[in-house]
Amino acid sequence: AEINKSLLALKEVIRALATGDSMKRIPFRGSKLTQVLKEGFVGKSSRTVMVTCVAPNMNNCDHTLNTLRYADRVKERDAETGKLSAAVAANSTIK
Repeated sequence: AEINKSLLALKEVIRALATGDSMKRIPFRGSKLTQVLKEGFVGKSSRTVMVTCVAPNMNNCDHTLNTLRYADRVKERDAETGKLSAAVAANSTIK
């Protein structure tokens, strides 16, 4: 149950970064995981690596696509500003 809470909090952080100014704050306090990763998301001299696990069968197709979308958004973070690139923010459809 804790891992699901942490992953949900991570989703909210990525959504907040992707939407830019539509959220006044980024909810890093949602879990210990997001608190630990905070510097990686907003630090100006940090680099973030996201390791994803995808499954090759069709039963997991939706989960695999969502995982790849999140990984792509994290990959597009601007190292200087700590925010996601304008193209990613404009096309963000994280649900």
